[in-house]
Amino acid sequence: MSSPSKWRGDRMEESWWRGRMTVCASILALASFSCAAESEQGPPNVFVVVVDTLRADRVDVSNDGKKSATRLTPFLDSLAETSTVFHRAYSTSAWTSPAVASLFTSRYAIQHGVLGFDSVLADPELTLAEILSKRGYESGGFSSNVLIGRGRGFQQGFDFFREEGTRPIAGLRHSERSVQTARRALAWIDDRQPDSVAPVFVYLHVIDPHVPYAPDRVAMARVFGEGPRPDTGRVNRTMQKHLETGIDDTTRSDVRALYDAEVSSTDAGLEYFFSELAKRALLDNSIVVVTSDHGEELWDHGMFGHHHSLYDEVIRVPLMIRGSGQKRRHDVFEAVSLLDIAPTLIEMLRAKPVEAFEGRSLLPVIEDGEGDAPSAVVSELLLIPGFRRTPHERTVIVGDTQLIRHFDGVERFIDLSADATEDASGLSETEKQTLRDGLDAFIERYTDPANPTHGARERIEIDEKGREELRALGYIE
Repeated sequence: MSSPSKWRGDRMEESWWRGRMTVCASILALASFSCAAESEQGPPNVFVVVVDTLRADRVDVSNDGKKSATRLTPFLDSLAETSTVFHRAYSTSAWTSPAVASLFTSRYAIQHGVLGFDSVLADPELTLAEILSKRGYESGGFSSNVLIGRGRGFQQGFDFFREEGTRPIAGLRHSERSVQTARRALAWIDDRQPDSVAPVFVYLHVIDPHVPYAPDRVAMARVFGEGPRPDTGRVNRTMQKHLETGIDDTTRSDVRALYDAEVSSTDAGLEYFFSELAKRALLDNSIVVVTSDHGEELWDHGMFGHHHSLYDEVIRVPLMIRGSGQKRRHDVFEAVSLLDIAPTLIEMLRAKPVEAFEGRSLLPVIEDGEGDAPSAVVSELLLIPGFRRTPHERTVIVGDTQLIRHFDGVERFIDLSADATEDASGLSETEKQTLRDGLDAFIERYTDPANPTHGARERIEIDEKGREELRALGYIE
C-alpha cells in the first residue's frame, strides 16, 4: 500500500451476492486469460467508464475498508481485485461539464472555460480522444447525460459520438439506463469493419444515480427486500423542487435508498458491459478506467444534489485503473485528481507526455507505490451566482485537511480524517497556512489574465427542450 501523501440480509441476499461474485470472477478470468506484452498483441484497447453522480462511499472498495450496509457494487468490487484502487481521488469540480472537460483535457475549469450549462469545450483544446486518434485508435463516445454531447464540444477526436436526451416516463423525464448505453457502445464495436485490427477507445458515460430515480425491479429488491417501497413518482416530484429545507425525514430516507438502488442498477449494467467485452476478447489486452465526475450530497451538509458545494461527499470520487495484464489489486491512499487520468493513460501507452496537460501520470504510483506528488489537489466551482446555493469557489486538499474558500474570501478548514467529524480545531496554524499557500499558488498561476492557457469562452443557445432536460436533471427549477 502507498502511504498517504502530505499533498494531495438474508439467505436470498447472500445467494444473490454469491451468484453475482461468481459471474464477476468469470468475467475477469476471461479478461486476464491472455496477457501477452504489447509488442506481441499490439496497443491495448482503452475503456474509460464514468458513472455520473457516484459517491465514493457507495463503492465498498473506495470506502477506506468500511463495508456498506447493503453491498451495492459486487462487480466493481471484483474488478478492483485486478486494479489499482485510488481511495482519495478528487474531481476538479462539483458537476458534470467542467469535470468531464478536465478529464478529457487534463486542464482546470479556469483554463478550458467550461463553466456553465451553456459552455462549449473549445476546439483548440486538445482532448484524450484526439491524441488516441493520432495513435491509430478507433474511438467511440457514448453519453447518457445531455450535458456531455456533440453540441457542447465533447465529441472532439471521436470517430463516433452519441448522447441520448431525456425521455418521458410516468410524467417525468428520465435519462437512458446504463444497460441501454452499454448496448449502443457494443453495437458500435460490432459494426466496425470486420477486418479492422485497430485498437478501440470507448468512453462510456452512464447516469443512473442522477435524479430523477427509476431503479429497476432487481435493484429495488436488492435495497428494499420484501419491505415497503417508496412511491418513486412522489419522491421525484418532491426532489424536482430542489429544496434545501422542507423535505421530511421519510422522504430523505427514501431518496437515499433510491439512490442506492440506482447505484446497484449501474453496477449490474457495467457487469453486462464488461461481460460482453470479455466475450468479444476485447479485454484480453486492455486498459480499464472506472471513475465518476462527482458525487452527491444526501443532506450531509443540509443540502441535496451537487453543483453547489465543494464538500468531500461531492468532490471525492471512486477511481480504479487496471493495466493490461494486471492480476493483483493495489491500493493507493495518496490524493489524486481526475486531471491525472489522461496523463496516466498516455504513459501507459508509451507515448510522449503532452505539454498542455496539467495533471501527472500515476504510473509511478501504480507500479512502485511512489510518485512526485504535486503541491495540491484543487477543485473549483465557478458557476454564476444564480445557479449556486453556497458561496464556495475553490477548495484545496492537503493530506487529511481541506480548505474551502468562498467568493468573498471567507475560509473554512475541515479535518477529513476518519474520526474527526470535520472538526478542524485540532489543525495547527502551520497546517492551515500550508493550505492557504497551496490555494494561493494555484490562484496566482491560473487566474492571471495574461496567462495564455485560459480557454475560450464559447457558448450555445439553450432552447426550451434543453431547459426542460436541465430541469429534469435538477440543474434548474
